[in-house]
Amino acid sequence: MGDFLAPKRRDVVDRLRRRIEQYRCHHLQAGRRFDSSRLGLFEQQRQDSQHLHQRWLENKAKKAAKHSKVKDTSGTGAAASSSQTEHRNLVTVSGDSS
Repeated sequence: MGDFLAPKRRDVVDRLRRRIEQYRCHHLQAGRRFDSSRLGLFEQQRQDSQHLHQRWLENKAKKAAKHSKVKDTSGTGAAASSSQTEHRNLVTVSGDSS
């Protein structure tokens, strides 16, 4: 059918075929480049995720240590202050009844 086209139309069809062939070649080359770099990108993302997870674990451990340290110091202080308060209450109650 291409042999029966007018010369002007044949030129247009030839240009379109060349352009489509160029697009096809570019697409194949870009696909190869993507495939070759994909594994490197995945490895980099995996390392970044692992690093972020490690930082999260370290922060969690720091917070837990800080929280338990605060509980230990406040727990002993609270126990001492509560026993002092009870002692004051007993003294006050004993003093009032006398």
